[in-house]
Amino acid sequence: MTPPAPDDPEHGQENALHRDDGRTLFSRADLQEGYHLSESTLQNLWTDRENNDHPDAEIIDGVMHWDDAEWAPWYRKLQRQRATVAEQSAGPFR
Repeated sequence: MTPPAPDDPEHGQENALHRDDGRTLFSRADLQEGYHLSESTLQNLWTDRENNDHPDAEIIDGVMHWDDAEWAPWYRKLQRQRATVAEQSAGPFR
């Protein structure tokens, strides 16, 4: 499986579920591999969804999946927000 570029909205993954309605759904394992995130990081993001606007999950065969068209832009926005906070925290002496 080739990891997607997080900035590429058309990335796709071999193990992802491709729905008849055109949606591509990723499991947590897909997100781990594709975005190089740990299981605990993904779990923490999900747990804090009330504060971070994490997209809703769809349960398929007992496994949580996220629509790539929602998750990828959400994650890019989260990364930008975190970079801004880190930059502001660095202060004037970088």
